[in-house]
Amino acid sequence: MVRTDRKRRYGFLIAGLIAALALACLASGAFGSFGPFGSFGLFGSLPASSPNRTAGHAEPTNGDEVVTLVNGDAVTLKEFKARMPRLRGEIMMYCQQNYGLDPNESTFWSASCGGKSSLERLKEATLRLLEEDRIREQAAVKAGLHAAIGYDAFLQGWETENRERARRVAAGQVIFGPREFSESAYYQYVVANTVLALKQWLQEQKGETNYERWIDEQLEQATIELNRQLYEKIAL
Repeated sequence: MVRTDRKRRYGFLIAGLIAALALACLASGAFGSFGPFGSFGLFGSLPASSPNRTAGHAEPTNGDEVVTLVNGDAVTLKEFKARMPRLRGEIMMYCQQNYGLDPNESTFWSASCGGKSSLERLKEATLRLLEEDRIREQAAVKAGLHAAIGYDAFLQGWETENRERARRVAAGQVIFGPREFSESAYYQYVVANTVLALKQWLQEQKGETNYERWIDEQLEQATIELNRQLYEKIAL
C-alpha cells in the first residue's frame, strides 16, 4: 500500500526480502522492473525526511548543480533526474487508484493527486529515495564496507564493473549475472548488496537487528540542506 503519512517508513520496509530477491535475480542474470524498492510506497511529504532540513543554495559539483546536501554529501540534479523514472510507474498507479487520475491524460502530472500535483509526488518520492541512498552510503563507509558516496562514484563503479565483466568474458572466465549491467540494474545490485552487508555489520558490531528502524533514525538525525529554488524547477 502506498503511504502518504510523512512519519511512516518509506523505501526499506522490507529491504531484506527485496535485497534477497535482487541477488537471486542477479545470479540468474534476470533483473526486471521490480527493484530494491519494489512497489511498497515511497510517497512522503517533503519536510519529513529530517527535522534538520534547511533551505540553502549548494554549490555545483563537477559542473552539476546540487539539489540537496545530506550530511554534507551532494545529491546532484543529474542524479535526481536519473532516479525519477524508476518511481514514475508507482506514482501513476498511486494517483490512478486513489484519486482516479488517468495517466494517459496530458494533464496528469499537473493534476491534483491528494492535494499535490502528480509531479510533486514524484519529486518528493525521488528526494526521499536519494536521501536514503546518501545515508546508506555514508553508513557503509563508516562501517569499513566497500562503498562509495555520490553519483559520480556510482557511475565510476558501474563503468569499472562492466569493464571487468567484459574482460572476464573475453578471457573465457565464468561470470554470474549479465555480461553487462544497465545503470538501473547496477543500482539495484549495489543497493541490495549494501543493505545486506550493513545488516550483518549492525548485528555483529552494534547488536542492532532492526535495520529499518536504524535507517529511519539516521534520516531523522541527518542534516539536510535543500536548494529549494532548484528543486522547484525540476520537471519531467
